Amino acid sequence: HQIQVVQRICNRVAVMENGQIVEQGAVLDVFGNPQRPITQRFVRTVIPDVLPEDAPWDEYYGLRLAWNDNLADLRPACHGIFWETTRDFFQAPDLLDIRSEKELGISILGGGLPFYRRVGARGADAVLLTRGEEGRVFRFAVGIDLADPLAEARRRAAPEPIVLDDVEVRSPGAERFLDVSPASAAVIDLKPVYEPAEEGAPESARLAGFRVLLHETRGRDTEVRLASRFPIRSAGPVNLFDQPAGESYQPIDSHLLKFDLDAGGILAVRIDVDFDALAAES
Repeated sequence: HQIQVVQRICNRVAVMENGQIVEQGAVLDVFGNPQRPITQRFVRTVIPDVLPEDAPWDEYYGLRLAWNDNLADLRPACHGIFWETTRDFFQAPDLLDIRSEKELGISILGGGLPFYRRVGARGADAVLLTRGEEGRVFRFAVGIDLADPLAEARRRAAPEPIVLDDVEVRSPGAERFLDVSPASAAVIDLKPVYEPAEEGAPESARLAGFRVLLHETRGRDTEVRLASRFPIRSAGPVNLFDQPAGESYQPIDSHLLKFDLDAGGILAVRIDVDFDALAAES
């Protein structure tokens, strides 16, 4: 009668009454839609019929998610980066990513649900309502093997676009100076890089190029293709202090780089612009 144990570790469950099996099936089917009165009474011990009255992390109404693989990793993404964690509670993640060797990548896109709780080895609750709340508006979605889960999470969280009639809008390509592919290589930061200024003359600082921070989001080693609108003089991996962190990259041509990015890795790349070539091109 340890219903909570059954709920967490079993795939199938059978309910007996007076020595006879009266209901059986997959745990999610039996617990989600109990048919017999005795099963309904058992389920109420796990999912009460009363409103929550105490701590929101202990008593809440939620949407329970479950998957088949006990070894699957559950990773929240916050501020555009996936985090490996053993915590059971996640607050305001961009999304939850469930991934294993057996399963396709599953992305939980909460669309406004800020609280989640891990349930056992293969389940999680998205908290819908807690004490004191009467309603909440959200758009919930589950993505299967998305090419770029972070981009999809950002798209779903963005407000509806405002359409202006009779307004001239410049082509997006006119402002775009950096293209990165594949989509799993997400750009999470982009900053200008300046040459050191002369002592006592801060105005002498000169733009040298830019530093781009990349994050591999699909858990697979990949080759990154980075195309720059500006001609490239030199490029290579750096640490957060812009110090070299490996061998320089040899450009394929004056505007194109190719380099490797480890599965789930974060990589900072400094790209110095060839301003003489830029002047000649313009």
